[in-house]
Amino acid sequence: MTSALALARAAVACSSCFTTERLTRAGIGMAQPFSVGANYKPGGVALVSINPGAAKDGGYKEARKHALDRFSAGVDSALTDYWAALATDAERFWNPKYLARLRRLELMVDRIVVGNIALCATANNTYPKWMLRNCWSRHSQLMIEALDPGTVILMGGSTVMHEFELALAATGGGRQIIRMAHFAHREGHAYENVECERVRMLLARSPRYKGSNLQC
Repeated sequence: MTSALALARAAVACSSCFTTERLTRAGIGMAQPFSVGANYKPGGVALVSINPGAAKDGGYKEARKHALDRFSAGVDSALTDYWAALATDAERFWNPKYLARLRRLELMVDRIVVGNIALCATANNTYPKWMLRNCWSRHSQLMIEALDPGTVILMGGSTVMHEFELALAATGGGRQIIRMAHFAHREGHAYENVECERVRMLLARSPRYKGSNLQC
């Protein structure tokens, strides 16, 4: 199986979705490979959303961009620098609703894998189905398989995620696949409480999940 490092290098070199003027890059300006927590272990949890944010966010992503620039230039160790920069950014800059959900699920950033179906941010947050399918088949699905999580949480609307849930299930591997609402849904606090409790229960029942990702 191809290593996570080789897959990440292929991703940052990819411009497949931007060969025409249909889409324009945004945010960091290159693919953002799956981020692997320093204490993640195979059999743990991967949290997969639809797309990375398109905003430059006042330059706070510069550490991540610098690390990816070095990685794409051939410095292998810069990939772990990228992972570390993303983990550092999490508590200070990530969406509060996203962070609140991680806490409710008792998931720690340094013990999980975090990624997206589409690895590149695009202007106006435009993610047509053809792009999602292209990035999934070229990069995202392969990264999931290489990192070998016991549970994958697909976080996003069912109209988008159902297709990738089926595709991931077809790969086998004995992993549990949980589809969860987007963290910015508009169903209110009661719905969020029920959704988080449902996923917590499923995490606890995962046959390959040993609790190594839970907060103490």
